[in-house]
Amino acid sequence: MVTLLATGALVTTTGSASAQNEPSSGGFSQGQLPGVVYRGDDRTPNDIFANGFTSWGTNYDLVNHVRGDRAHNSGYISTSGSRDVSETFARRAGLNSLYAQSAEPRCQGAGWTIGQSIPVVGWLITSHCAHGSVEARTFVYTINPQFANVVLHVPDQLQGDPMLANTYRNQDEWAFFHRIPPQAITGVYIYDMTARTANNQLELQSATFTQDRWVANPNYDPNYRYNPYGDAAANLRIDQNLNLPNQQANPYHRGCSAINQCRGGDDPGSHG
Repeated sequence: MVTLLATGALVTTTGSASAQNEPSSGGFSQGQLPGVVYRGDDRTPNDIFANGFTSWGTNYDLVNHVRGDRAHNSGYISTSGSRDVSETFARRAGLNSLYAQSAEPRCQGAGWTIGQSIPVVGWLITSHCAHGSVEARTFVYTINPQFANVVLHVPDQLQGDPMLANTYRNQDEWAFFHRIPPQAITGVYIYDMTARTANNQLELQSATFTQDRWVANPNYDPNYRYNPYGDAAANLRIDQNLNLPNQQANPYHRGCSAINQCRGGDDPGSHG
Protein backbone atom coordinates (compact mmCIF):
# COMPACT_ATOMS: atom_id res chain seq x y z
CA MET A 1 0.00 0.00 0.00
CA VAL A 2 0.98 3.64 -0.29
CA THR A 3 1.42 5.88 2.69
CA LEU A 4 0.09 9.35 1.93
CA LEU A 5 2.39 12.01 3.23
CA ALA A 6 2.69 15.75 2.92
CA THR A 7 3.18 17.17 -0.58
CA GLY A 8 6.50 16.12 -2.06
CA ALA A 9 6.94 13.10 0.18
CA LEU A 10 5.58 9.95 -1.37
CA VAL A 11 6.90 6.75 0.12
CA THR A 12 5.64 3.26 -0.70
CA THR A 13 5.75 0.19 1.46
CA THR A 14 6.93 -2.98 -0.21
CA GLY A 15 4.61 -5.30 1.76
CA SER A 16 2.87 -7.06 -1.13
CA ALA A 17 5.58 -5.90 -3.56
CA SER A 18 3.02 -3.81 -5.43
CA ALA A 19 2.13 -0.16 -5.21
CA GLN A 20 0.99 0.52 -8.72
CA ASN A 21 -2.71 1.16 -8.05
CA GLU A 22 -2.58 3.85 -5.38
CA PRO A 23 -1.77 7.47 -6.23
CA SER A 24 -0.44 9.84 -3.59
CA SER A 25 -0.49 13.52 -2.77
CA GLY A 26 3.24 13.84 -3.27
CA GLY A 27 4.25 11.46 -6.03
CA PHE A 28 3.23 9.00 -8.70
CA SER A 29 2.02 5.44 -8.28
CA GLN A 30 4.73 2.86 -8.74
CA GLY A 31 5.08 -0.31 -10.76
CA GLN A 32 5.62 -3.84 -9.53
CA LEU A 33 8.64 -4.30 -7.31
CA PRO A 34 10.91 -6.89 -8.98
CA GLY A 35 11.86 -10.10 -7.25
CA VAL A 36 15.53 -9.14 -7.32
CA VAL A 37 17.43 -5.88 -7.77
CA TYR A 38 21.11 -5.41 -8.60
CA ARG A 39 23.94 -3.10 -7.62
CA GLY A 40 27.29 -2.82 -9.39
CA ASP A 41 30.17 -2.07 -7.02
CA ASP A 42 33.92 -2.64 -6.72
CA ARG A 43 33.85 -3.38 -2.98
CA THR A 44 34.58 -7.01 -2.15
CA PRO A 45 32.11 -9.60 -0.81
CA ASN A 46 33.99 -9.72 2.50
CA ASP A 47 32.99 -6.09 3.04
CA ILE A 48 29.47 -6.13 1.61
CA PHE A 49 28.39 -9.52 3.03
CA ALA A 50 29.43 -8.26 6.48
CA ASN A 51 28.28 -4.64 6.33
CA GLY A 52 25.81 -4.22 3.49
CA PHE A 53 25.42 -0.81 1.85
CA THR A 54 24.97 2.53 3.62
CA SER A 55 24.20 5.83 1.91
CA TRP A 56 26.72 8.69 1.81
CA GLY A 57 24.46 10.91 3.92
CA THR A 58 20.85 11.79 4.69
CA ASN A 59 19.83 14.15 1.88
CA TYR A 60 16.58 12.75 0.43
CA ASP A 61 16.30 15.23 -2.44
CA LEU A 62 15.59 12.78 -5.26
CA VAL A 63 16.42 15.19 -8.10
CA ASN A 64 19.79 15.98 -6.54
CA HIS A 65 20.41 12.25 -6.15
CA VAL A 66 19.80 11.35 -9.80
CA ARG A 67 21.84 14.30 -11.03
CA GLY A 68 24.96 12.92 -9.42
CA ASP A 69 25.00 13.98 -5.75
CA ARG A 70 28.18 16.01 -6.14
CA ALA A 71 28.18 16.77 -2.42
CA HIS A 72 28.25 13.01 -1.64
CA ASN A 73 25.37 13.44 0.82
CA SER A 74 22.57 11.42 -0.77
CA GLY A 75 20.39 9.42 1.58
CA TYR A 76 19.59 6.90 -1.15
CA ILE A 77 21.28 3.71 -2.26
CA SER A 78 20.89 3.06 -5.98
CA THR A 79 19.96 -0.33 -7.38
CA SER A 80 18.48 -1.42 -10.70
CA GLY A 81 15.90 -3.93 -11.78
CA SER A 82 18.24 -4.71 -14.69
CA ARG A 83 21.36 -6.77 -14.29
CA ASP A 84 22.66 -5.37 -17.60
CA VAL A 85 22.44 -1.82 -16.23
CA SER A 86 24.26 -2.82 -13.05
CA GLU A 87 26.97 -4.50 -15.10
CA THR A 88 27.72 -1.15 -16.78
CA PHE A 89 28.32 0.39 -13.35
CA ALA A 90 30.44 -2.59 -12.26
CA ARG A 91 32.49 -2.32 -15.45
CA ARG A 92 33.01 1.41 -14.89
CA ALA A 93 34.20 0.75 -11.33
CA GLY A 94 36.53 -1.97 -12.57
CA LEU A 95 37.98 0.31 -15.24
CA ASN A 96 38.73 2.91 -12.57
CA SER A 97 40.72 0.27 -10.70
CA LEU A 98 42.61 -0.68 -13.87
CA TYR A 99 43.41 2.96 -14.62
CA ALA A 100 44.76 3.44 -11.09
CA GLN A 101 46.99 0.37 -11.40
CA SER A 102 48.28 1.35 -14.84
CA ALA A 103 49.61 4.63 -13.42
CA GLU A 104 51.88 2.74 -11.00
CA PRO A 105 55.45 2.51 -12.41
CA ARG A 106 56.07 -0.85 -10.77
CA CYS A 107 53.28 -2.40 -12.89
CA GLN A 108 55.74 -2.28 -15.77
CA GLY A 109 57.96 -4.61 -13.75
CA ALA A 110 57.31 -7.28 -11.15
CA GLY A 111 54.17 -5.52 -9.91
CA TRP A 112 52.03 -7.09 -7.20
CA THR A 113 49.25 -9.55 -6.46
CA ILE A 114 46.57 -8.83 -3.85
CA GLY A 115 43.85 -11.24 -2.79
CA GLN A 116 41.63 -12.28 0.07
CA SER A 117 39.71 -15.29 1.29
CA ILE A 118 36.05 -14.95 0.28
CA PRO A 119 33.25 -16.96 1.98
CA VAL A 120 32.30 -20.00 -0.10
CA VAL A 121 34.86 -19.04 -2.79
CA GLY A 122 38.12 -19.32 -0.91
CA TRP A 123 41.16 -17.35 -2.11
CA LEU A 124 40.34 -14.72 -4.74
CA ILE A 125 42.82 -12.44 -6.48
CA THR A 126 41.29 -8.95 -6.34
CA SER A 127 44.14 -6.94 -7.87
CA HIS A 128 47.15 -7.92 -9.96
CA CYS A 129 49.64 -6.13 -12.16
CA ALA A 130 52.94 -7.17 -13.72
CA HIS A 131 54.94 -6.46 -16.85
CA GLY A 132 52.39 -4.14 -18.44
CA SER A 133 49.31 -6.22 -17.61
CA VAL A 134 46.68 -5.22 -15.03
CA GLU A 135 43.80 -7.18 -13.51
CA ALA A 136 40.98 -6.26 -11.12
CA ARG A 137 37.75 -7.74 -9.81
CA THR A 138 34.42 -5.99 -9.82
CA PHE A 139 31.00 -7.14 -8.65
CA VAL A 140 27.23 -7.07 -9.15
CA TYR A 141 25.36 -7.77 -5.91
CA THR A 142 21.93 -9.40 -5.97
CA ILE A 143 19.42 -8.10 -3.44
CA ASN A 144 15.99 -9.27 -2.29
CA PRO A 145 14.04 -5.96 -2.12
CA GLN A 146 11.41 -7.34 0.26
CA PHE A 147 13.63 -6.36 3.19
CA ALA A 148 12.70 -2.70 2.72
CA ASN A 149 9.92 -0.90 4.52
CA VAL A 150 10.02 1.89 1.92
CA VAL A 151 11.47 2.23 -1.59
CA LEU A 152 11.13 4.56 -4.58
CA HIS A 153 11.00 3.57 -8.24
CA VAL A 154 12.91 6.55 -9.59
CA PRO A 155 11.55 6.64 -13.18
CA ASP A 156 7.98 6.73 -11.85
CA GLN A 157 8.74 9.47 -9.34
CA LEU A 158 10.41 11.70 -11.97
CA GLN A 159 7.34 11.80 -14.23
CA GLY A 160 6.61 15.39 -13.22
CA ASP A 161 9.72 16.35 -15.20
CA PRO A 162 9.43 14.37 -18.48
CA MET A 163 12.91 15.32 -19.69
CA LEU A 164 14.50 14.14 -16.45
CA ALA A 165 12.36 10.99 -16.39
CA ASN A 166 13.27 10.07 -19.97
CA THR A 167 16.97 10.64 -19.29
CA TYR A 168 17.07 8.11 -16.45
CA ARG A 169 14.25 5.72 -17.41
CA ASN A 170 16.55 3.10 -18.91
CA GLN A 171 18.42 2.74 -15.62
CA ASP A 172 15.26 1.27 -14.00
CA GLU A 173 16.49 2.52 -10.64
CA TRP A 174 14.96 1.45 -7.35
CA ALA A 175 16.27 3.76 -4.61
CA PHE A 176 16.42 2.51 -1.03
CA PHE A 177 16.53 4.77 2.00
CA HIS A 178 19.84 4.93 3.91
CA ARG A 179 20.71 1.26 4.21
CA ILE A 180 20.65 -2.12 2.53
CA PRO A 181 21.57 -4.56 5.32
CA PRO A 182 23.81 -7.56 4.60
CA GLN A 183 20.93 -9.89 5.41
CA ALA A 184 19.08 -8.60 2.30
CA ILE A 185 21.92 -9.45 -0.09
CA THR A 186 21.39 -12.87 -1.65
CA GLY A 187 24.77 -13.10 -3.34
CA VAL A 188 27.19 -11.61 -5.84
CA TYR A 189 28.29 -12.03 -9.45
CA ILE A 190 32.07 -11.79 -9.65
CA TYR A 191 33.69 -10.33 -12.77
CA ASP A 192 37.31 -10.36 -13.87
CA MET A 193 38.73 -7.36 -15.76
CA THR A 194 42.09 -7.23 -17.49
CA ALA A 195 43.93 -4.80 -19.75
CA ARG A 196 47.35 -3.98 -21.14
CA THR A 197 49.34 -0.87 -20.27
CA ALA A 198 52.08 1.08 -22.02
CA ASN A 199 54.10 3.96 -20.58
CA ASN A 200 51.90 3.98 -17.47
CA GLN A 201 48.79 4.42 -19.62
CA LEU A 202 45.88 1.99 -19.88
CA GLU A 203 45.21 0.65 -23.38
CA LEU A 204 41.42 0.85 -23.18
CA GLN A 205 40.82 -1.18 -26.34
CA SER A 206 42.50 -4.15 -24.67
CA ALA A 207 40.16 -4.19 -21.65
CA THR A 208 38.16 -7.36 -20.99
CA PHE A 209 35.11 -7.88 -18.75
CA THR A 210 34.33 -11.52 -17.98
CA GLN A 211 31.86 -13.08 -15.57
CA ASP A 212 33.56 -15.51 -13.24
CA ARG A 213 30.79 -16.93 -11.04
CA TRP A 214 27.86 -16.20 -8.73
CA VAL A 215 28.40 -16.75 -5.01
CA ALA A 216 25.69 -16.99 -2.33
CA ASN A 217 25.85 -14.74 0.73
CA PRO A 218 26.02 -16.94 3.86
CA ASN A 219 24.50 -14.08 5.89
CA TYR A 220 21.35 -13.78 3.75
CA ASP A 221 18.09 -13.90 5.74
CA PRO A 222 14.87 -13.70 3.67
CA ASN A 223 12.87 -12.74 6.77
CA TYR A 224 15.02 -9.74 7.74
CA ARG A 225 13.32 -6.33 7.55
CA TYR A 226 14.71 -2.80 7.75
CA ASN A 227 12.66 0.29 8.60
CA PRO A 228 14.55 3.59 8.08
CA TYR A 229 11.94 5.45 10.12
CA GLY A 230 13.13 3.47 13.13
CA ASP A 231 16.81 4.10 12.41
CA ALA A 232 18.05 7.31 14.02
CA ALA A 233 21.06 7.36 11.71
CA ALA A 234 18.75 7.60 8.68
CA ASN A 235 17.33 10.93 9.90
CA LEU A 236 14.16 10.28 7.88
CA ARG A 237 10.91 11.95 8.91
CA ILE A 238 7.40 10.82 8.05
CA ASP A 239 6.80 14.21 6.41
CA GLN A 240 10.17 14.25 4.64
CA ASN A 241 10.26 16.46 1.52
CA LEU A 242 11.79 14.35 -1.24
CA ASN A 243 11.75 17.17 -3.82
CA LEU A 244 9.81 15.11 -6.34
CA PRO A 245 9.07 16.96 -9.61
CA ASN A 246 5.62 18.53 -9.57
CA GLN A 247 2.68 16.60 -10.93
CA GLN A 248 -0.81 17.70 -11.84
CA ALA A 249 -3.05 17.92 -8.78
CA ASN A 250 -5.49 15.08 -8.22
CA PRO A 251 -8.74 16.55 -6.76
CA TYR A 252 -9.45 13.36 -4.83
CA HIS A 253 -6.20 13.66 -2.92
CA ARG A 254 -5.87 17.44 -2.59
CA GLY A 255 -5.16 18.18 1.07
CA CYS A 256 -3.99 14.69 1.97
CA SER A 257 -1.22 14.66 4.53
CA ALA A 258 0.39 12.53 7.17
CA ILE A 259 -1.99 14.12 9.66
CA ASN A 260 -5.36 13.29 8.11
CA GLN A 261 -4.20 9.92 6.70
CA CYS A 262 -6.22 10.14 3.46
CA ARG A 263 -7.39 7.01 1.71
CA GLY A 264 -6.12 4.44 4.11
CA GLY A 265 -2.69 5.93 4.63
CA ASP A 266 -0.98 4.74 7.76
CA ASP A 267 2.18 5.29 9.69
CA PRO A 268 5.05 3.86 7.63
CA GLY A 269 6.81 3.12 10.84
CA SER A 270 4.20 0.48 11.65
CA HIS A 271 5.40 -1.84 8.88
CA GLY A 272 8.18 -4.20 9.59
